[in-house]
Amino acid sequence: MARFRLAGVLRARQAQESVAKAAAAKARADAEAAEGLVHQQAATLDAACAVNPDTAQALAAALSARQAMAAVLSASVTAAADAARVVETSTVELAAAAAQRKAMEKLAERHALARRRAAEHAEAMEVDDLVTSRHRSSEEEHTWQ
Repeated sequence: MARFRLAGVLRARQAQESVAKAAAAKARADAEAAEGLVHQQAATLDAACAVNPDTAQALAAALSARQAMAAVLSASVTAAADAARVVETSTVELAAAAAQRKAMEKLAERHALARRRAAEHAEAMEVDDLVTSRHRSSEEEHTWQ
């Protein structure tokens, strides 16, 4: 029986899974960083609310600063949501790559099993041939005597 012809495909599937695994890990790290930024921006906005301006000009500046911080917080929340979607997508891609690799590994295992069975069958046939030929030889010796 020939060697497993899809060995290259199996290696490609393993490499594809490794790439997907790295992408998923990076996406998770990015999502965690984005979530950390959201918490940081929210804490900054909360701290800015604690300031009590004394003059109207200071009040206007504080309101303007809080509005800018709220905009940054909103952008951070949007970035965190986008990062979470990327994590979902990369997790789905990783699962698909793992499934493809597992399918190829099953094919490789089946091929190896088929090769092993074929080799065992060939060996059994050789043993049968040897036994049969010895038996015939011994019968021929008995008929000559």
